[in-house]
Amino acid sequence: MRTFFNKLNRYAFYPLLLLLAFSLLWLAQRYHWQWDWTHENRNSLSEQTLSILHKMQQPLRIESYVNDSPLLRQQIRTFFKRYQQAKPDISLKLINPDLQPEKARNMGVTVNGELVIHYQGRMEKLRELNEQHLANALQRLLINKQHWIIGLSGNGERKLLGNSSSDLGKFSQELKRKGYHVQQLNPSQSQSIPDNTTVLLIAGPRINYLPGQWRQIENWLNRGGNLLWLMDYSDPVELDKLGQWLGIDRLPGLIVDAGGSALGVQDPTIALVSDYPEHEATRDLKVLSLFPRAVALAAILHSGWQATPILQTGNRSWNETGPLQEAIKPDAADEHVGPLTLGMALQRDQMNKKQRVVVIGNGHFLANSTLGNGGNLPLGLNLIHWLSGEQQQLDIPLHSAADRTLKLGKSWTLLFGLGFLFMLPLLLISSGLIIRYRRNKR
Repeated sequence: MRTFFNKLNRYAFYPLLLLLAFSLLWLAQRYHWQWDWTHENRNSLSEQTLSILHKMQQPLRIESYVNDSPLLRQQIRTFFKRYQQAKPDISLKLINPDLQPEKARNMGVTVNGELVIHYQGRMEKLRELNEQHLANALQRLLINKQHWIIGLSGNGERKLLGNSSSDLGKFSQELKRKGYHVQQLNPSQSQSIPDNTTVLLIAGPRINYLPGQWRQIENWLNRGGNLLWLMDYSDPVELDKLGQWLGIDRLPGLIVDAGGSALGVQDPTIALVSDYPEHEATRDLKVLSLFPRAVALAAILHSGWQATPILQTGNRSWNETGPLQEAIKPDAADEHVGPLTLGMALQRDQMNKKQRVVVIGNGHFLANSTLGNGGNLPLGLNLIHWLSGEQQQLDIPLHSAADRTLKLGKSWTLLFGLGFLFMLPLLLISSGLIIRYRRNKR
């Protein structure tokens, strides 16, 4: 009987092994599992990208105009495989522009590997293939209507399309990347602010507005228009009546922040914001923002508006009203110790819709010279997203690759070298001899 079971075990082993192999192959074809153990999961899609894909309810069609290069074509297929796993109705088509030059010309394709993305009758083109640029393109396709950001000009404001260090040209470029339309408007050369304006921007005028210009601003706000007011220290005093109308007052002097020295910021007139409240306009912000020569805000009783502080300085800050000397401290009656409010978000029901206003006590944080500091750019984008009602717009970070390089000292290098050259072969030989010895002993 024992011999029978031994033979049965011997002859059944190979069929069972083949059955197991075919079962694993069948499971591998029907189900897919993968794990990403890289630093910061850089081979996986970010949560922001997955959120965008889940919001896209309709099929997404992607055309890649790439020549007959097997390596490049395989890279493109591999790149989009993660997206197709998250959104199965993504179709990818590789088109050789050498074989279909007229189609490529009609699409305006000029770069090998250029992408044309189609969604709900709209189209975006992409020349650089990475998650950040693709996510931004998908965000633009999600916007259901055109959003116009109009910046007032002609009274010494920071130019929305300007290139000087104090202008906002770089910020405008980022807005365009997100799908917004950006334009400057001189109220002295127009009858009114266009009705299709999504957000009106007032950024630090140096000259007071004329009565006719004021009427255009007031009419815009009375019609329920949204406003982003970047208040500067040098704003005309007459502009305070806009703050009174909104229920916001500015404290005298400049914000001085002594807490910046601990972070390497030597200029005390740069206000720092590190903690953001739970508000849609500042959600997901975790990076320090810097505000040079900022003014503090205070809410006053005003009916109709719901005001919420969205930016506040630290405990070691105050509004300095005296001269900025080497040794300064809060010592005047009208100086208040922080936290100080630096930004306010206002909202009310007007003209059968939600009217939104954001007032920031600083305009230089979005200037060309300081836009790249800390979280200034993400904050500015979030403010525009909230004002325009496009809160799903997010800034997609690039995955870092901090673990691509392995640095070993001489001792570890020697140990690994000896291990692979001598210890590992010796271990394999010893294992083989032990197995052979045990078999012969049977």
